Amino acid sequence: MKKLVALLMTIALLLACAACGGEVDNKNTSTESATTQTTAATASSTGLIPTSETPQQQSTASIGTQTQSKPSTAPTSTTKSTSRVTRPDITMSREAKKDGLVLKVFTGYQHQYTGEPFTLTVSITNTTEHDIIYGADNTPNLHSEIKVRIAGKGNDQFTDMDVWGKLSLLNYRYATLKAGETYTQTMRFLPGAPLGNPRTELSEQDIDLFPAGEYEGTAVFTYYAGSKENPGEAKLLELKFPVILV
Repeated sequence: MKKLVALLMTIALLLACAACGGEVDNKNTSTESATTQTTAATASSTGLIPTSETPQQQSTASIGTQTQSKPSTAPTSTTKSTSRVTRPDITMSREAKKDGLVLKVFTGYQHQYTGEPFTLTVSITNTTEHDIIYGADNTPNLHSEIKVRIAGKGNDQFTDMDVWGKLSLLNYRYATLKAGETYTQTMRFLPGAPLGNPRTELSEQDIDLFPAGEYEGTAVFTYYAGSKENPGEAKLLELKFPVILV
């Protein structure tokens, strides 16, 4: 009987120990789960994700996902400034009178730009009641009816672009300016002197451009008091005018 009681107590003790061991395991498992949850929460709040990569691997991965901004490579403008002196909006008009003749010179601007062609208009008007004989070169389009010269630098003159390279036949002729009639001559001048052969196109020439400053031009009209058959002595109507380069 005593042996039976001892055996039952032993069995009860073993069952009690087994129950305690299971509870300990459950507590350990619960503790590990709580620790894992706490770590995950901390990682979520700090933006850090646990990884098994080494610090070097983590650094390499991070660089590989970054977007690198390149320095600005906008081109630098190399265009030269095209600004220039603003010329006054003033016309230039001069006139001279003699023996009933009126000689006029006109340009749209009193100031011209250095290195740029400009237009000059000259005219002669017969205000008398009779015809007047005048002289000119027999070669057409040489601007010989009213001769215009603009003194440049040194012995050079402004270039009459419309007659550059043209040859004169050196045949003088007499023409008639009728009573009340006006003859007009439009000319283009380049403020510079070509350095090459006159037979070479002006566009292919090297040009010695005149510097800014004031220059003087002269317009001359040659006429006669007689007739074509007997013109008599030549007379001159002369007009000086300024050309200002800026």
